[in-house]
Amino acid sequence: MEELADRPEGFKPENTIPFKSLVPLEEIIAETLGQGVGTKEVKKRYQALISQFGSEFNILLEVPRKELEKSSVPEIAEGIIRVREGKVMVEPGYDGVYGKIRIFSNSERKMVSGQKTLF
Repeated sequence: MEELADRPEGFKPENTIPFKSLVPLEEIIAETLGQGVGTKEVKKRYQALISQFGSEFNILLEVPRKELEKSSVPEIAEGIIRVREGKVMVEPGYDGVYGKIRIFSNSERKMVSGQKTLF
């Protein structure tokens, strides 16, 4: 591959249009809560954020961390910020198998979705 490359690593043409990679808000909430995308709890939290901040794009790109933390649980805010900053783990797909995006490591996921005690 190195022999075929005719440009240095990280090269971008002058007229390159900038882009952002995003993860849908429902998927961020679902991963944070350790639930499926279509669950009632995920939909409830999604609707609460949308009703407070407007569009999903606004939430994913513009709303400050402090406001997200006040309006949701800190873990959901952290997930949104990680996606915003590109701090996600990518498991590439292969042979007809879709790749996966992970926001939290397995150990972090256990801590986030762990059951709270009653007392």
